[in-house]
Amino acid sequence: DFHNTCVFKRIEPPGYLEFDHLKEMHFYKAMVTFTELAEGTRIDWIMRFDTAEELAPIREFIAKANEENMDKLQQLINEQP
Repeated sequence: DFHNTCVFKRIEPPGYLEFDHLKEMHFYKAMVTFTELAEGTRIDWIMRFDTAEELAPIREFIAKANEENMDKLQQLINEQP
């Protein structure tokens, strides 16, 4: 677990949110769309970095961290009545 600071810029329930991830080692803007499908919910998570050079050294870490975020989200959803 890492301490992160995020500022939510747009929240449009139930299908869209946008936030800025404010971390000195990797700032990015995230745009997340939730689309209901017959078999569940599709999540499209776009991360926009200022440059490719900012992303390069943390690309593998981010893939793992995002998978962990999705696991945590699934756990929270499963706990809902």
